[in-house]
Amino acid sequence: MTSNNDTIVQITTPAAPSAIGVVRVSGAGAVRVAQQMFKNRSLRERPESHRVYYGRIVDPSDGAELDEGLLILMLAPRSYTREDVAEIHAHGNVRLLRRILAAAAACGARPALAGEFTKRAFLNGRIDLSQAEAVAGLIYANSDMAARASLAQLSGRLREAVGRWREEILSLMARIELSVDYPEHDMEPLNLRRIEEGARALVAGIDEMLQNAGSGRILRDGVNTVIAGLPNSGKSSVLNALLREDRAIVTDAPGTTRDLLTEYAALGELTLRLTDTAGIRGGALDRAEEIGVARAREAFAGADLALYAVDGSRGLTEEDSALLSGAPSKCVVLINKADLRLCPALDGVSQVMGFPVLRVSAKDGSGFEALPPLVKSMFFDEGASDFFIYGERHIECAKAARAALLRAADGAGGGVFEDLLSLDLKEAYARLGEITGAEAGEDVIDRIFSEFCVGK
Repeated sequence: MTSNNDTIVQITTPAAPSAIGVVRVSGAGAVRVAQQMFKNRSLRERPESHRVYYGRIVDPSDGAELDEGLLILMLAPRSYTREDVAEIHAHGNVRLLRRILAAAAACGARPALAGEFTKRAFLNGRIDLSQAEAVAGLIYANSDMAARASLAQLSGRLREAVGRWREEILSLMARIELSVDYPEHDMEPLNLRRIEEGARALVAGIDEMLQNAGSGRILRDGVNTVIAGLPNSGKSSVLNALLREDRAIVTDAPGTTRDLLTEYAALGELTLRLTDTAGIRGGALDRAEEIGVARAREAFAGADLALYAVDGSRGLTEEDSALLSGAPSKCVVLINKADLRLCPALDGVSQVMGFPVLRVSAKDGSGFEALPPLVKSMFFDEGASDFFIYGERHIECAKAARAALLRAADGAGGGVFEDLLSLDLKEAYARLGEITGAEAGEDVIDRIFSEFCVGK
């Protein structure tokens, strides 16, 4: 069990050689630790907030000089944690930073746990729980759009929406209390109608947010993309072209790929979770290829996006058409080997079975520049908002609140006594509060911050 009154310290930069490394100290003793470790007369005599000091970093236990560097002092409440914070900026040698960390610990600072700086920012009211989770989302974002979505949540977009909904629920509950306390006013029919209308309006607002949950998952996890096609259509070459490296083995022999091969690739503002599959064909297969083909069919049908490779030199076949009939709703047909002479039947073809067609060459990379905007348009509308709900915890809480509000609306419409409706409204209010942390239990809070990186 840790105390929020402890002074904590941790290295906040990656454990790898770099130009600059940072050691952060936070808590009531942060200034005292900095004064002991950092040789600068102004810092010792009159520490000032939001000032950069230059000096020598020493180990107070023996006076040994560790490095020269900078110290940034941020006094409460104008800091990340709303506590006194001192950041020591030294050269980014990992062993050196560990010595600075040990020296700070010898001065009375405790090594911070994973996510403890951000947890203190939450406990001290600087951010809510959804914003704290957005910090982790921003750190681990694997695409430009994912980073913007996390930044929108960090700016308080989700907190503001949830706050509005909770205020509206309180207003509905206040109507119920008024009616129960003053039954002589005989306002029940009017109140029930307003409660039903208000609850259904809230359900509609939550529905709109949940509609974006799928897009949020794609931003968080990447687009689950399967590369499929007949043997020797160039699937593995397409994978290598998208990765810009020779990751998959490519030969002229059909059936080279036997199992699923998964990699991540940046595609414009998105990230693709690419899976190369075995060439799908019938006929006599050995047992290994048979298993590979079965897995390929399953992955193809369940993908968010399919990239279907066609050998442009031989054209579309009946087998291609049969396979495309089982493609997911979002699919791009890649006419590969555009650097060679294409089959005349493919001239001018812009769609195959309703799917868009791109002519590409996995050999020289041509044609792939049209893929990023095409894929983005498949998943996101033009000018789409950067605000997406993507945390599983947020989605679960929002769905539970929606269900409670729907029960309240149906109950009000059916003439249920107003005081019984308050139970559902209170549940919706509490479940929305779990999103921002207003109603979250200590176990939930501890679990969230335990998944942060050490130093944040």
